[in-house]
Amino acid sequence: MSYKVLFGGFAFLMIVFLPTSNRAQSIGELDNGNGRYIDGCGSPQIWPKGRGSYGGNGVFYVVPNNGGNGAVMKLDGRVINLRKDGGSTPRNLRKGSTFAHVYKGGGYVVRISYTVTKVDKDNEHGGYNYSATITATKGKSSKSVRGVSSDSC
Repeated sequence: MSYKVLFGGFAFLMIVFLPTSNRAQSIGELDNGNGRYIDGCGSPQIWPKGRGSYGGNGVFYVVPNNGGNGAVMKLDGRVINLRKDGGSTPRNLRKGSTFAHVYKGGGYVVRISYTVTKVDKDNEHGGYNYSATITATKGKSSKSVRGVSSDSC
């Protein structure tokens, strides 16, 4: 009888823990204190509120790469290069405007939803601030975090 209990317990643990290898478990922060992931200005830098700045150093959730056609994120403890797979920034943005970009790579699909929070038309480099929601999906599981972004230097 103990054999059946032992086997049942083992089977239960396998069912519960084995599928986690195909699930998005975490969206981590990239420490860009040394400029390792970005150099200068570029979109789609997204950082936790109060932890980074556009075109600067600090802690980021998403940083650009590949001339704006991709991004770098820390997902499930690994730094993943993602390629842009859809979405664009519309023209004539105003406060409250929304749009989304989609990235893929390493088995993940990442959707970044932006909402314009501030427009500074006097800024020659853009002048838009955004709140952003990042949702990383792998398999049937997803995780989301909120951050802030800007397109000005």
